[in-house]
Parts: sequence; structure tokens; C-alpha cells
Amino acid sequence: MKIPRKIKVGAYTYIVKRKKTIKEDNQELLGLCDREAHLIYIVKDLSDKKAKEVLLHECLHAIEESYGINLGENKVNLLGLALLALIDDNKLEF
Repeated sequence: MKIPRKIKVGAYTYIVKRKKTIKEDNQELLGLCDREAHLIYIVKDLSDKKAKEVLLHECLHAIEESYGINLGENKVNLLGLALLALIDDNKLEF
């Protein structure tokens, strides 16, 4: 899957950017959803599968913001992995 440059979530369009490193609160991250600026960052040097996983995870954070859903990090992690497995196991393409 090619990582898109833009992704629409609810009423907002998020710009997707690849970065060499992503840090927040002195932690290195694989991805980050900046809900105020409508940006999703993904680390550049990830495998295609991991980049897909990170994109889906960050999109779930964007969905939380757009639809006023409070899932929390643990549920976003689990839901992201479950959705990715559903997509991959069934060879779904969107």
C-alpha cells in the first residue's frame, strides 16, 4: 500500500508527512497525529506493513477527534491491529 499524502477524516483533511524521526515528550515515536494542525507524521524508514499499521493507528486518533470518541491509547492500539488483520487477512483494498 502506498501511503497517501492526504487523508480525509470526518470534516478534516489531514496532510500525511514522512519524517526521519518523530519525538514527543522526549519519546521517539513511529507516528503522531497532530489534531490541531491536521497533520499525521509517520517515520520514513518503516516496512510497508509497519507504515500501514502506523497510518491506521494515527487515523484512529484523528477519528477520535473528528467524532468526539474517547478510545484511549490502549483501545486505539488494539482496534488498529484488529482492523489491519481484517484488511490483510481478507486481502481487502480500498
